[in-house]
Amino acid sequence: MSEDASRHLKRNFALGVANGVVFMAGSSLLSATTILPTFLENVFRSKALIGVGAYLLAMGWNLPQIVVAYFVRAFRYRKPIYIYGNLTRMAFIGAFVACIYFLHDSPRTLGILFFVLLGCAGLAAGTVGLVYQDIVARTIPANRRGAYNAYRIFGGQGVAAIASSLVAKWVLDHPERFPYPLNYVLIFGVAWACMTSGTVIFSLVREPPDPVQRSRQNLRIFAAEVLLVLRRNRNYRLYLLQRLLRACEGFAIPYYVLFAKDALGLGDGAVGTFQIVGVVTVVLAAIWWGRISDSTGNRSVITLSSIAAAAAPLAALGVAWANRAGAFAGARTLDLFGARVSAQGATLATLAMGAVFVLVAAAGAGSQIGFPNYIMDTAPARRRQTYLGLTTTYDGILLIVLPAVGGLLIEVTGYAVGFLVTLLVLAASVAVSTRLHEPRQALQSN
Repeated sequence: MSEDASRHLKRNFALGVANGVVFMAGSSLLSATTILPTFLENVFRSKALIGVGAYLLAMGWNLPQIVVAYFVRAFRYRKPIYIYGNLTRMAFIGAFVACIYFLHDSPRTLGILFFVLLGCAGLAAGTVGLVYQDIVARTIPANRRGAYNAYRIFGGQGVAAIASSLVAKWVLDHPERFPYPLNYVLIFGVAWACMTSGTVIFSLVREPPDPVQRSRQNLRIFAAEVLLVLRRNRNYRLYLLQRLLRACEGFAIPYYVLFAKDALGLGDGAVGTFQIVGVVTVVLAAIWWGRISDSTGNRSVITLSSIAAAAAPLAALGVAWANRAGAFAGARTLDLFGARVSAQGATLATLAMGAVFVLVAAAGAGSQIGFPNYIMDTAPARRRQTYLGLTTTYDGILLIVLPAVGGLLIEVTGYAVGFLVTLLVLAASVAVSTRLHEPRQALQSN
């Protein structure tokens, strides 16, 4: 890390964490796990469209980044790209919030505008994703990034997101006061305000010049460099295979909440409950993942979070089996540590599905810490933008395909088969993750 970056480390660390707290408080209200799929049920009938739509923002974030990697290497300072790209993103999101209010009576028109406006918002975000990671790599040392990301997730997707999720639950629990579309206009409006404020905060970071900045090379040469990375780096190819298998959790994630509503008969109020369960889990999991990242390395984070990801469809299959056995029909009396407690079937179903969302949230927090930090640890500094851009574009392609495949699979075969296929593929992702190289072991041995 440069001398200039070291001088501003405390300032940049604090601003980066504050950005995460405020920005993620808003982005959590655009959750692909709970709120977005529930909203999209009002717009689309196709589960495949709901699944793709739930991941639309994340998809757009990832797709353009290999192109961005080609262009940004010529800039010594990249923060202006982050600022303008995010302001464009927020303009599109704000426009869509207005469309929900004015066009809610026309689901087809609203559906088209959803894909157009949020697709453009995602692509605008894609111009800043690589830039953000590159700025972090140049302002936060490797042995502090685990804590940096953990604080961001703890404060943003944890503490602040709990507050925003309580607002969302309150709104969804009172349809008589906040009928559709006012409920989602309010929820997504809060998201827009928080994300815009987070952008302003990160704009105050002191970015050092890139010491390995290069002039923009011929596009053909850049493409040859990408192919060279893929051909010569066996560990990176193994990493991409693991990402492919792990991303297959997208077969099921957008559909857990739909399963809870369709198969278990739970209402929108349960969606707010699952949202809160998820963010509370993130608070606790982020601390644990951050410590593992800093002490043991990011390969361990990838492996353990993949185990949690595989456990989620296993738990969902258990809930489906219990539902078929009538475990959630009517009131039940439970013996808890010698005390007899009576609970309604809907309460038991909510608790059972809550375990699924705990596992999804824990795995997601591990992904956010483990995967980007692993690439920062293993990518050569001179080619860091290429590695980051290639990886995130690859992730974007997976986010286009896999949720749609999962939706079609569930429509044809049902929830249980979809969850079973997800479980088998994620089990394979665990096995592949154990074969990844851990760079910190080499450093410790030297």
